[in-house]
Amino acid sequence: MPSAPPDPASGGAASSRVPSPRPSLSLLRAIAKRNDLPLSSRRWDDAQWVDLAEGFAPEHGFLGWRWAFGDTSDAEAAAILRFWLLHVTRKTIKFGFELSCHLGSLLAQNGRFVEDLLDPVLRQTDWNSYASPQILLAGLAATPDGAERAVELLDIVPEDARDGLFIACWYLPALPVQRKLLAKFVEWTSSDPSWGGGTGEAGWLRSFLCKWMAQNIFSLRRLAPLVQWDARRNFDLLMP
Repeated sequence: MPSAPPDPASGGAASSRVPSPRPSLSLLRAIAKRNDLPLSSRRWDDAQWVDLAEGFAPEHGFLGWRWAFGDTSDAEAAAILRFWLLHVTRKTIKFGFELSCHLGSLLAQNGRFVEDLLDPVLRQTDWNSYASPQILLAGLAATPDGAERAVELLDIVPEDARDGLFIACWYLPALPVQRKLLAKFVEWTSSDPSWGGGTGEAGWLRSFLCKWMAQNIFSLRRLAPLVQWDARRNFDLLMP
């Protein structure tokens, strides 16, 4: 297992030969471009806004995504995540939804490299508030107690603020997490026939259904109510 790279902000090096990359928007842009997912930026509400370039925004959910940071080295991942967390928590740069989901995936898999920044946010934030940096909940997948906290937060985080939590659940294989998420999907779809349409959460449901069926995590009989709900929803969307 490779050792964690040194803090890029400290000017350390990943080795005696290769200096650790400097956390910057230029690095973020270069790696995304390397993966054929260019970024765009503009000024919005007196702040810089960064997101995937127009035409590269995927549908909500994880199926079929091309990852903007799929081939990053450990040192690059550490630098990108440090840059992102610093600006998200300070609100000095605004990151669009699609780019944030790509960064959330990177955080879920490499959060150990920015533990000093991530841990205080995860432990001190009121996740019942829409003002929270909810996408950072993806980092739960990289923490020792992430599974237990994800189970708790599925009852707390409000609708349309759960994308980071869904990303964490995607990378947390613990069965209690998957069981809790399945139960919540059943609860949400049963209580509101139009659930998830305006927020994109219905897209997450479809992605998890495909994941659970492909990996045989739950029986088809157990998933049947959700599969039927998803089919009805998509049929209704196709009707004039």
